[in-house]
Order: sequence, then C-alpha cells, then structure tokens
Amino acid sequence: VVCAVSGSLGFLLEKDIKPWGVGVMDPREHMADVVEKRDGVFYFLASTCHPKLFDKLDGCDVCVWHPLGLPDIETVAKGAKHFIGGGTTMGLRWFNLGHFMGFRTFHAHGLDSSFRNGSTHAYADHTDGFGSLEMFGYRTRQNFVQQVSDWFEMKAMFAALPEADRPDIKLFGDGLLQHCEREGLC
Repeated sequence: VVCAVSGSLGFLLEKDIKPWGVGVMDPREHMADVVEKRDGVFYFLASTCHPKLFDKLDGCDVCVWHPLGLPDIETVAKGAKHFIGGGTTMGLRWFNLGHFMGFRTFHAHGLDSSFRNGSTHAYADHTDGFGSLEMFGYRTRQNFVQQVSDWFEMKAMFAALPEADRPDIKLFGDGLLQHCEREGLC
C-alpha cells in the first residue's frame, strides 16, 4: 500500500503513482491549495485540518482522526475513543496511524529532514528557503531537526512494544534523518 503526505500526493500522481491514502495534519488554510482531490484515494485528515480542506474534499473518502499531543485535544474531541500520537510531522504520524490500522511494515521515502536543491518537499512549499541552518553537512531548519528528534523517540516507543507488535520501518533516501539514523547521532 502506498500512502502520501499532504502535497506529495500531487508529486506521486505526476509520476503515475496513485496512492491508496494521503494523510494531512497541517492546520493551515493553504493546505486546501496544496492537497490534490482525486477519486479513489482515502484522505486521512486530522481533526485539526482547516475547514477549507474538508470543504475541498467533500464527496471524497475521508477518515477523520485526532492527533494526540495538542493542547486540550481531548476536550475539543469529546467522546473520541482514540487519539493518534507520534511526531510533529505527518510523515512520522503515518507510522502510528498505520500501526493503529494494523500495518506493521513501513518503507519511508522522503522524510529527509533537509533541503534538496533549495526545496524542503517533493512539491513547491511556501516555506522553501526560510529558516535554513546547517547540521552534519545538511541544510535543514528547526522543524526538521525536531522531526529527527521525534524519530528517535518513536523508535524507543516502538521498541518497548511486544515483539510481534513492533513495526518494521525502513528509511530510504539521503538526508539529515537518514544520516542521523545511520550514525546513531540523535
């Protein structure tokens, strides 16, 4: 099963790859312009997504989930039985969301946590070029450094699960996250 994150859906569709699902957690209004609308794709939208994104995807297969870790989310989502924890990015939340749905094998592409040719994502993002710093020879920014830190916290959390329940996660690519994973830097 192939899943996308936010605007990477458009990137995959351009390559004639139609994902089964796309996850979105970003609450900002511009995500309604970033996320493609496509029949036959399941949209896993966090309850925090902007109403314009929900409006855009009216008539599509939408599953709403609640991201744990936001202030007062349990109060806002009264009656919800499940909350999905995980990192600060949708890429990392996919591991927990997928695990909750019963998936145990994950191959992650593009969670580089760094810039490539001046771009932060596989698609044009309005934050490209902002907040750049260097770490271990990679151009990055603070929220990507947080993603790296979150990755190592998630690994520790998954390692504490019974062996049969632990996910098998493989990171592909060559970015800051993969470098830190290979070198055990974080």
